[in-house]
Amino acid sequence: MNRGRRNPVLAGVLVLLVVSTSLAGSAAASPVQDAVSVKTSYDGATPSQEIDVIVTVQAQDTTLRDINIGLASGERTHIQADSYATRVQPSNQGIEVTPAGANSFTIPELEPGEEVRIAFDVVPRTLAYEEVVPATATVRFTRYGQQVQDTVSERADLSTNPWIDPPEDRASFVMITATTIVTAGSALVVATVFYRRARTRRVRVYEAVEEEASLVSRAGNRTVERRVDQLLETLATQLHLDEEDDDRSDTSDGTKPGGEGGIGSILNRIGLGGSESERDSSGPNL
Repeated sequence: MNRGRRNPVLAGVLVLLVVSTSLAGSAAASPVQDAVSVKTSYDGATPSQEIDVIVTVQAQDTTLRDINIGLASGERTHIQADSYATRVQPSNQGIEVTPAGANSFTIPELEPGEEVRIAFDVVPRTLAYEEVVPATATVRFTRYGQQVQDTVSERADLSTNPWIDPPEDRASFVMITATTIVTAGSALVVATVFYRRARTRRVRVYEAVEEEASLVSRAGNRTVERRVDQLLETLATQLHLDEEDDDRSDTSDGTKPGGEGGIGSILNRIGLGGSESERDSSGPNL
C-alpha cells in the first residue's frame, strides 16, 4: 500500500523537475545574445533626428570564429549606409573587420577579451511613434566547435522628438505667424483703398479738363480741336486713364464702352471725335 502511494508522488516530482528545467533553458540567453549587444541613443533636439546605433561583439570565455554580422533596418527606420564606423579593442591586436556586402561584416576570429564595435546612424521614416526598433543585428559564429546564430536588437525611445513633444516656443511661433498674416492682409486692404481714392482724384481732374475742352470745341476751329485732342491724350496718359480703360470688359459687339473706348469715347462726348467730314467743316473763328 505504501509503495502504491509513493509512486504518484515521485511521478509528480519528476514532472515538476522537467518543467522547471525547460523553463530555465528557455529563459537563459543564447550564446549569441551573450556575446552581442546593441545600444541606441537619440537626441530629439538635433535637426537630423538620427538614431545612433552601436553593435558590439565580444568574446568572453572562449574564442569566436567565422563571425558574420548582418544589419537590417527596422520597420520604420532606414540605415545610413555611408555612416558605418568600426572600432576594435584592444586596438593593437590586428583584428580584421571586413565589409561583406550591403550592411554586412565578417570577422575571422575574436579571442577572449577582444571586441569589435560597429557604429552607424539610422533615420526614422516617421516621428509618430514614441519607440521604434532602429535596426536588427543577425549574428552567426562558431563557438566550441558549434555554429550558432541569433538576432539581437534594442528599441529606441523617440518620445522627445518634436512631433510628440513640441518645443515650448511653438505656440509663440504660431502667434507670430498669425500676426504677420493679419498685418500683411491689413496692408493690402489699405493699399487697395488708397489706390481707389487716387484713381477717383485723377478722374475728377480729367473731367474738369473735359468740361473746359467742351466749351472750346464749340468754336469749330480745327487747329484748336487738334491741340485740345493732343492735350486730352497727353493728360490721359499722364493720369494712366488709358491703361485702366483698356482693362475694362468689351461690349457684345467687340467695342469698348462708350464707342471706340478710352480717349475716343470722351472726345465723342465733347464733340471732338466726330467723322472726318464733320471735323473738316468750317466754323466760326475764335
